[in-house]
Amino acid sequence: MARNERTSREIAAIAGRRLHDPDPEVRAMAASLLTQAADRARTPASVPTPPGVLKL
Repeated sequence: MARNERTSREIAAIAGRRLHDPDPEVRAMAASLLTQAADRARTPASVPTPPGVLKL
């Protein structure tokens, strides 16, 4: 997904309310909007914890 293709909080709220609409086309469009989440930043691979060190 491109940087500018994100669903805003306001649009997501409207789409959430439209999920209960009786029209299947409206529900499908709302579901599609809600699946457009912002890109997640990649995290580095986890490093194993040495023995004797507690994970918090």
